[in-house]
Amino acid sequence: MIDLRAIPPYLDAYAGSQATFKVRLENEGEDDQLFDLAVSGLPPDLRTWFEGSDKQEMTRVYVEAGGSKEFYVVVSTPKGARLGAYPFVVSVASTSINRTVSLTLNILGLYEIKVTNVNFY
Repeated sequence: MIDLRAIPPYLDAYAGSQATFKVRLENEGEDDQLFDLAVSGLPPDLRTWFEGSDKQEMTRVYVEAGGSKEFYVVVSTPKGARLGAYPFVVSVASTSINRTVSLTLNILGLYEIKVTNVNFY
């Protein structure tokens, strides 16, 4: 049996920053598994990638029988991103197994103030 879960499945992030979701994959079966990682449901302007605990980018994860692995889903938001909640799905798949977990990224507004000092002479 394969278990996939996010801790937590919902994050807030300001426009122009990154959100990092922690995901745990458990292999309770009797065979070692190599899983392909994928994300679906996010707009193309939100860049997404996977990182291991060593901060190295990854596209696959290997989990031994009876073991577990933690990895991170990182979503980068541009400053001009539309505000609001973005539900999306992370999936792990091997030749015989496919599991998904639903995540939500809530993009908050980024406010800036520009002050100009004027000499009135």
